[in-house]
Amino acid sequence: MGGPDSDFASVLQASVFRQMSHKATCSNCKLVRMFDSSRFVAPPDLPPILAVNANVHSDEIFEYWLDTRKQRFLMPSVDLHVEAGEGEEPSFVTYNLRVSRLLFDGLS
Repeated sequence: MGGPDSDFASVLQASVFRQMSHKATCSNCKLVRMFDSSRFVAPPDLPPILAVNANVHSDEIFEYWLDTRKQRFLMPSVDLHVEAGEGEEPSFVTYNLRVSRLLFDGLS
């Protein structure tokens, strides 16, 4: 992984505020078409704590989460930027990261 969209903040942002495309039948013309939708969560509706399942079930995946590359994947805090509606200012929510070593004790 590399580039601006592969840091933890970008991955988390894409997971929480997801853009999706899907096929559905158009209610007007009755044809199957592609539709775009997005999941939006207003900042006051975001939880005060996010629990993230890192899916660390092997040494290989554990290594991915470590800072062994030229860039850091995990930073001490993560900002989730929330797109604003018309006439509103964009905003963000900051989460401070904590890692439970207990979860990793069975690896390595």
